[in-house]
Amino acid sequence: RVRRQRQMCIRDSLRGVLGGIFDAATAESAYILYGGSMNEKNAFSLLSMKGVDGGLIGGASLDAEKFISIIKAYDNTERKI
Repeated sequence: RVRRQRQMCIRDSLRGVLGGIFDAATAESAYILYGGSMNEKNAFSLLSMKGVDGGLIGGASLDAEKFISIIKAYDNTERKI
């Protein structure tokens, strides 16, 4: 729960900075990627968060089964990019 609140705060801050540099429409349309340790265990939870449009995958991308699990987690979310 704390992680989710923190991510939402960071997302809102990023959108605020983008809005200051560009405009509100650009800020809202920008894709935000989760840059932490996204893996097969937390991918669904992270990708289900409003405002997280994708993730940077590190070590899990080197293991085909783990990477496929992340892809399936995305497929199981209600949001589609």
